[in-house]
Formats: sequence, structure tokens, C-alpha cells
Amino acid sequence: MAMVATNTEALETALNRRPQTLEYTRNQGHTSAWDDLAPDLNAVDPQAAAWEALRSAMVLPPNLRQQRLMAARRDPGASRAFDMLRMRMLQTLRAHGWHRVAIAAPTAGSGTSFITASLGLSLSRVEGCRTVALDLDLRAPSLGASLGMRPAGSMADWLSGEVPMAEYLQRSGCNLALGLNLRSEPDRSTCLLRPEAGRTLAAMQKTLAPDVVLCDLPPLLGNGDALAFLSHVDCILLVADAQSSTAAQISECKALFEGEVPFLGVVLNQAETGERADHDEQAAG
Repeated sequence: MAMVATNTEALETALNRRPQTLEYTRNQGHTSAWDDLAPDLNAVDPQAAAWEALRSAMVLPPNLRQQRLMAARRDPGASRAFDMLRMRMLQTLRAHGWHRVAIAAPTAGSGTSFITASLGLSLSRVEGCRTVALDLDLRAPSLGASLGMRPAGSMADWLSGEVPMAEYLQRSGCNLALGLNLRSEPDRSTCLLRPEAGRTLAAMQKTLAPDVVLCDLPPLLGNGDALAFLSHVDCILLVADAQSSTAAQISECKALFEGEVPFLGVVLNQAETGERADHDEQAAG
């Protein structure tokens, strides 16, 4: 069973400054459902048809990773922890007008896909909040396995513009869209650096207008795959493994993106084995 602890001060002091070097231009006209206390129920939602057009997610028989995710969801403490993390993150995103959140770790096996899946499912319970979760670890994709869902295609093919969004993204429920990855890619960093990737993400943002985009990234240390994508996000959330991640690794990661992308904080992922649950430890100011 997953063990979870929370710190309610986490994510309260995200960076107030917004980097000038990011290639991704924030959607100034985007408004979230929770921005209006009394929304007009008769208003026409131009994105509703686009969400409805997405194919339904293909669910696989439960595997070990999905069983751990389901166990964490049944654990009241774990569920509360993710709901608290969700609330703090939404508050920060709303305050800064951000949407795209990178979820990354120093090394492989720290549980970024587990955290992405858990946050995505937690966000899907927020009425009027639309979330897109993308598996951008082109070296070792695992978000589909964590969710127990069959990928519809290749992330690289979608980012390059070869596959239309409606054929690639899958919808789980009415407000969670998933970009799962079918295979590992040999030319990972180049794929994430190509201009087509930015254009594809911008088109998705315009068409679906998601309130939150969760980007499950490869490890920050050891290769440049994750760094190649950071210009496309608004902020970053680090995941640390309770048993293997070190303070030195966290500091090294922060140095890599300092001044380039705002830092939300660290989620300490802890459990006895395998994919672990989380503990939101700190935030940078």
C-alpha cells in the first residue's frame, strides 16, 4: 500500500517572475472554468465539439502499475494528498495564467508517470476543469501502463504533424485527454526540438483550450531529452524518489532550469516498492 504525507505549505511560493526566454507564448485570452464564480450556463462552448470528437480511451486489463494506482486511489490518505497537491497547483497556475506543467525527475524510476496519472485522475474530478496528460518520455514511455490504457499511436508522429489530434489523443470521461506513447523513439531530443512540436502543441492548446496540460518528461540528468522540451512549458514540478534521489541531484536539476522555467516544488514519491505515492516537500520562490 502506498504511503503518503503532505505539507500544506507546498506550492504556495512558486516563482513570481515569468521567464522571457520561453518560446511558448502564453494564451492571454484563455479563461478557465473556475475563473467565473457564476458562469453563464447558456453560453456556447466552442471546444466541446473538439473534445467530443476525441476517441474514447482503450482500457487494458489491470496490470501491476495500474493496481498500485488503484490502491493509491482507494487509500483515503493518498487521495487527500493528491487532492491537496491538485488544489495548490491549480491555485498557482491560475495566479500566473499558466497551463503547461512539466513533471520530471532526476533519474529514471522515480515515478513521474505515477504522479502524472494520479494528478490527471484527480483533476478529472474537478467540474469544468479540462486536463491533457502527455507521455513525453520518448525513451521509455510508461504513462499508458500506469493508467492501464492502450496507446493509440506514436507521440513522435503526432508532434511532427503526421497524425491528426483527433486520431491520436484519447478521451477518458468528459474532461481528461491522454496522449499516450506506443513506442520508444531513436531520435528523441531532435523530435522534441523540432519546430513542428511547438506548432502541434499550440494547435492543441487552441483547439481544446485545456486548463492544465501535464507533461510527463524523461529524466533530467544523463541526457538532454527533457531539457529539449522545457521551452514549451510554463513551470516544472520535480519528483524525487524517497529511496534513491539525493539532495545533490535535486540541486543539480534546479540549476539546469534556473532562470528558464519557474519551479513549483518537489514531490517526494514514497512507498515500499515500484511506482510510489507522493509527498509534496517544498517550493522555490
